[in-house]
Amino acid sequence: MRRRVSRVSLLIGSMFVAWGLVASIALLVVGAIHRSDTALAAPAAAIPLRDAIDRVRTFADDASLELEGGLAPTLPGDDSRPIYWLEAGTGEIVDEFKVDAVSGEILEATFRSRLLRTSSDRRATIEEAALLASSFGAQKFSGFGQLTLLERSTSPAPEVGTLYSLKWVKVDPRTRAELPTSVSISVASASNRIVRYLAQRDSVAIDTTPRITADDASTVALKSVSADRRWRGAAINARRLQVIYDEVNHQRLAWAVLLDAPGSLAGQLRMLVLVDAGTSEVIETN
Repeated sequence: MRRRVSRVSLLIGSMFVAWGLVASIALLVVGAIHRSDTALAAPAAAIPLRDAIDRVRTFADDASLELEGGLAPTLPGDDSRPIYWLEAGTGEIVDEFKVDAVSGEILEATFRSRLLRTSSDRRATIEEAALLASSFGAQKFSGFGQLTLLERSTSPAPEVGTLYSLKWVKVDPRTRAELPTSVSISVASASNRIVRYLAQRDSVAIDTTPRITADDASTVALKSVSADRRWRGAAINARRLQVIYDEVNHQRLAWAVLLDAPGSLAGQLRMLVLVDAGTSEVIETN
């Protein structure tokens, strides 16, 4: 199973679009581990399962947390890093954790047990959520102080009020390109507790100097959508230089151009166009 193709998105809220799918995959993986007649042998470089469990307990600040799981199954020839998938809880209230089996770093955590309805009428503000998330990130992610807060968003969550989502990214000081090292944290307003953590720590394998300007990329993006009558006259909302992964998991430098629909749809409908910062090719539109 190759490492998921990742995008450094312009809207952190999009992280939750795939949340349910990722959670389902995690449950399938853990289920496969449970059903296996023989436990998967850890690669020579992997930390022991017990160490992974201890690291999750430390991360969750719960020394007695009961965890089950093991190494994620892999395909022959898979060159991605081994991963431990662990879960705590039963039924639909299952907390899930993804652990780098080489470094021991917690890459993902989903706290479903914190998504239960609360009787409290108080709701945390996004500023309070940001302080909580920042403090948590500084404790749990080595080098957090080198990251820059680039995204803040809100999304409705009837059971827990509002979900505040924040993302910190490492930025190249020379080119201002967003690098594949980041932390995303989501906080439930009703409880002011962290319910989702997502970390990425990849080395950069490409040059982060763009060959085309942001203006050039904007022109390409606008032209690419001009055939659709709804997008003629679209406005540029934002342009960000990012290191992304393509469909075969290779790094590419791209301009992420966010477009606002024209006319009555302005501010309601947006489109993201990824433009290769070297060739001007449109990589993806969504």
